[in-house]
This record gives sequence, C-alpha cells and structure tokens, in this order.
Amino acid sequence: MDVRGLLNPPSRTGSSALRAQNTPNPDLVVSSNTHGAGYSLSLRPSINTLNNDILLEILDWINSTSPSTLLRTALVSKRWHSFSQRLLDRSLNITISQTREGLNSGVFRRLQTDSRFAQRVKELRVLAWHDYVVHFDAPWTNIESIPFEIAPTCLAQFYKLLEVLPKLNLLKFSWKARRLPTELADVLERLDPNIEISLCAEIDPYTKYRTHSALGPQLERRPQLISLMPKESQLVHLEVTIWIKPPQTFKSLEQFLPCCSKLKVLIIRNAISRSVRVAHCPRSIRGTRSNTTKLRLREISLHNVCLCDTHRCKNPEAGDRVDHWTNLVDWSSVKKATFSCLDFLVSFGESLTGLHALNLELFSSSSRNFNRILSCRSPLAAEAIKRFLSITHNLRDLELTNHTGILDQKLIMHLGKKLQNLRLHENSTFGVPRRVLKDSEIAFIGQNCPNLEGLAIDVIGEDLWPQETFKTIADSFPKIRRLEINIDVEPRGPGAPQPLPTTEYCQQLWRRYRSWCCKFNGVDLFDTSQLTVLDVSTGPQFPEGLIIYGDIPMPMDREIRVTKFRVSLSERDDEARFGTAHARNLEIDRLLKARREVLNISSQATLAAQMDRSRPAMTQGG
Repeated sequence: MDVRGLLNPPSRTGSSALRAQNTPNPDLVVSSNTHGAGYSLSLRPSINTLNNDILLEILDWINSTSPSTLLRTALVSKRWHSFSQRLLDRSLNITISQTREGLNSGVFRRLQTDSRFAQRVKELRVLAWHDYVVHFDAPWTNIESIPFEIAPTCLAQFYKLLEVLPKLNLLKFSWKARRLPTELADVLERLDPNIEISLCAEIDPYTKYRTHSALGPQLERRPQLISLMPKESQLVHLEVTIWIKPPQTFKSLEQFLPCCSKLKVLIIRNAISRSVRVAHCPRSIRGTRSNTTKLRLREISLHNVCLCDTHRCKNPEAGDRVDHWTNLVDWSSVKKATFSCLDFLVSFGESLTGLHALNLELFSSSSRNFNRILSCRSPLAAEAIKRFLSITHNLRDLELTNHTGILDQKLIMHLGKKLQNLRLHENSTFGVPRRVLKDSEIAFIGQNCPNLEGLAIDVIGEDLWPQETFKTIADSFPKIRRLEINIDVEPRGPGAPQPLPTTEYCQQLWRRYRSWCCKFNGVDLFDTSQLTVLDVSTGPQFPEGLIIYGDIPMPMDREIRVTKFRVSLSERDDEARFGTAHARNLEIDRLLKARREVLNISSQATLAAQMDRSRPAMTQGG
C-alpha cells in the first residue's frame, strides 16, 4: 500500500532531524523544533509499505511515560489520523446478532452510500451469526426439545449483507458462522474469481439444533456440502467439523477438494458420538486420478481422523487410503500439521521433514473419558516418532498430548536452538499417575533450547505451590514470554475440597516468578524477565475444538490467566519493580463457551434470561 501521499513531511525550517541515534528504524524520521516543545513524525519518501516494526515503535512512543507524552501523542495522532483510518477500514469484521442490529445497519448503509469507504474495504470477515432466541422459562427436558424462535432482525441483517457483498472490491472474504446458506454460495459464485475465500462449516443431520440451518422457507436446506460451496476454486481456507457418519461426509468432500487448487489451509474435526470413535478415510476419497493437481497446503489439521485399521478387522482398503491421501496432498509443501493418528507420520514422514509446527494428539489407554475424543488406538510406535523428529531440521513449534516421554535428551539436543514453542501435556489422570517433568528435565530443556518463547508443561505442586519448579523455569528460560502450567495436585480423598487456584494466588505467583528473575548489577536489582502471559490450570485439559453434544464434558479444571500490561509507574515498590499484572478467571468463560456451542446463544441472551429469573426475587426482597 502506497502511503507517500497520505502524510506531509515535516518542515525542516528551524528544526533538527533526529535520525538513527533516536530511532532504530531508519524508515522513521522524528524531528523536534528548536524550542523543544514537541515532536513530529513522518515517513521517508522511499517507503511504500507500512512495516510492523514501525507500528510497534509508534505504540512504544505513545505509551511512554515522559512528560511530553500527551503532546507527542497528539502530534502523532493528528498527522497519522487519515492513514490509520484508511488502514482500519481495509478490514471489516461483522457479527450478526440482535444486539448489533443498529451497528450493522449503519455499516451496511454506509457501504451502499459512501463509495470511498466501500472502495477502501478489502477484507470482510463474518465472525458469527447469533439468530436464535431461546425461551429459558418454557419447560424442556433435553436439547432436542428446547423452545426457540428465529430472530427476524438477524435474518434481515444477513440479506443486507448479501446485497452489499457484490458491490465491494474485496480481496479476501472470510465466513466463520459455521452454517453455509445456499444464498451465500450463490453470491460467492458471482464474485471476482481472484477473491480469496475462507469458510468454516459444520456437517450435521440435526441441523435444527446444532448447525442452525433451519431458517424456515426463506433459506433452503441442502445436506450436500458440495451444493454450499462456490464452484470456482477460490477457497484458500476450509474448516469442516463433522457430526455425522464419516463415509457420508467424505463422499461430499471428494467432489470438490481436488478442484480447490488455491487451498492453503485444510482443517477437519471429527466430533463424532461415543459409539463411533474413528473417522476413516473411505475408498471414496479418490485423490482421484494421478493427473489431478495435488493440493499444495500450507497447513493441515486432521483431528480425530484415523488412517489405520488396528482396532477393527483388517480392511484390504487400508492400503488404498494411503494412496488416496498421497494423490490428494503434496505433503512436501505442508509447514504446519496436526495429527491424531501416527500412521500419517509413518506414511508421509519423509515428505514432512520441512515442518515448522507439529501437533500430535496421541491416544492414551488410561484416559477413560477421552477415548472417544482422541481417535487412534494403534500401538504407539515411539521409535517412529523419534525417527521422524530426528530428521526434521526446521521444527519451531512442537506439541505432544500424551506419551510425552518419547522426547528424550537426544531429541531435545537435536531440536536445540530452533525450537521456539514447546507444549507437553498428559491428560490421563483417572486413577493412573500421569507423567510430569522433573526439575532436572526442565533445566535440561532450558540449557539446550535457549530460544524458547512459549512453554506449556505439567508440574507437581503441593497445595498448588510448585516453588522449586518455578525457580528452575525462571533460571532456565530467559526469553520466555508465555508460560502455561498445569498443576498436578494429589486428591485429598472423596468428599474433601480440592485445592483450586485463585486470582490472588496467581498474582502472588507472578510476583514471585519475576522476583526470581531479578539480577544484581552492582548497584540495584533489575528485572530480566520477558514474561507477558501466565496461564495456571489444574486437572486434565480437553482437546480444543472437540465438544461432545448430548454428553457435554464440562471443564474439570480451573484456568486463570495473568497478563502483563504497561501502566504508569506506581509508588508501590512491588508494582514499580516487578510490573503490574491483571488476573482473569477463565473458568466462567469456558462454561459459557461450551453452552454457546450447544445452543448457539449469545452471552447477552443468557444474561437477559438470568435477569428475568432474578427479577421477581429482587421485587419480593424490597
């Protein structure tokens, strides 16, 4: 984006330019007048794009605590207002709901009347579609009998969006509302074929309650996924959540996946019921002929999708599945992968050596309540995983769920300095002690992986106080920015209250951690910690994105997040030296998220229903 015409360079009359000595970025010019009253900011004429470093540098100046902050901020904001407004208008986010009716109506009206604003919008993202009004006071016994009605205002917003969409000069369009109405597919077919489209869909026969496709006679229901997709190969991102028998789904996937030549991200989540545990790739996935162009994916995530036949009778088609996936995907182009079945690594490991991020959701025989979520039951071939990790040379992010013991010292030394994010978690806590890292193992990881910026591990804590472990982490990881710990606390017996972290505890833990990172420079202590986010949780963690309807796994743990933010210096020693932290309990957020996934209810509707229930009691109490 050319920004040379957006800003007028500051006058050099009576001013001295402070160049590289004050601004590390050579593309920025900061000039101050002779009286030192303020500063002005401009871009060099040679720059054509806005660099992220420039934005970060501007934010750093704005958030500074010097006496001239207000004046400097005013000057920068005045000169950059036009540019920042155009930058914000390039990306437009829309959430269709009753509470946003007025806001969305104003946005759609401006898109139709203001041609300049419509031309500036290059990316449009629909984040959600909350269109149901659920009557909590009406009697209901199960999820199928929940009384609800369709909100006409939300349907009107959807049709206004369809009217505006063809008039925009978009480069990217993203639909994350999970339901794909046929009207939307028809509009997408008429758009410019060069537009990059990202879609998120759910496939479920019970569309009335789960994928929310029952909108009455206005929107036609078509169970075939192919009928809801644009015919042209515009898709760059496709995310599918499966709630029906896998063979029926893959029969529809086979019809358009080989034709999506621009597809870069493919995510398949098999969130099936308890009776069926594994989503096999049926013979109908024909990748299809040898002359078909393979998908050059950048990211592929196959959650609960299995390639082997170990827990069933041997199927002669098992070998064909490998050939079908071989003909469908160019595995050498994949940089980020998520697998639940080890056979994908065994079959395509030689082509995946260029991976930058790997996530293995391995099955654990001792996790009784998770055996319907983590799919693959084949015997764990630890040597196969070790062999694959030993031939990778660009792996930056590694995540292992269960069987974390395969990451031995030899592999840690091999991954070495390139590893930036490491996540190790065991969820087998039902009567079987899970493996947690010892302090010596944590120190060994820190010695061989000095560039780690994100770490998530399970630790042992006596009454939620892993003091020695935290000291080891503070000494071993100087560059860590995000730390997630899952504390393994021994049960206190049946009926006894279990220890749970509180916000006060996490803030105290934050201050202790930062105090352990302080170093003495001969005069005073200074904080060397770069930690910005601390997540503390207890109990097993559920796989993200997999929620079982009918038997909803409610969170069994408590998770609290502590986040560092920039504030003005306080007179209190602990805040001035160790920074100020804000703690937030995520347990309520996770409960509300699980409820919205099932009922598709916005948080405003839930709050309104609770207020209606409490209103008579408040009136009675005076």
